[in-house]
Amino acid sequence: MKFVFLTRILRRLFPPVFTVVIESGRALKTQGRLRAIVLADFDDIAREQNLKTGTLLGVSRQGGVQLQFSPEIKESDRQRFRNAWYFHEGSH
Repeated sequence: MKFVFLTRILRRLFPPVFTVVIESGRALKTQGRLRAIVLADFDDIAREQNLKTGTLLGVSRQGGVQLQFSPEIKESDRQRFRNAWYFHEGSH
């Protein structure tokens, strides 16, 4: 319970750079700045992996943006999202 409360406070103090929600196998940007090509790749991954629900956050960290995932997204799927993110954004 304390962890959830702390997470909520931190998200209000340091909001994510972007939020992507997965609904019915589609990745939808709900907030923030995210290039269309990255969202398209996220959408392809969600559809190919048949993900029903989930949330991805782009969180500002020292040295760039790090992806964070809701528990509904399996580790193997998380790695695909990370790979897509790095392919587009990691080389900048």
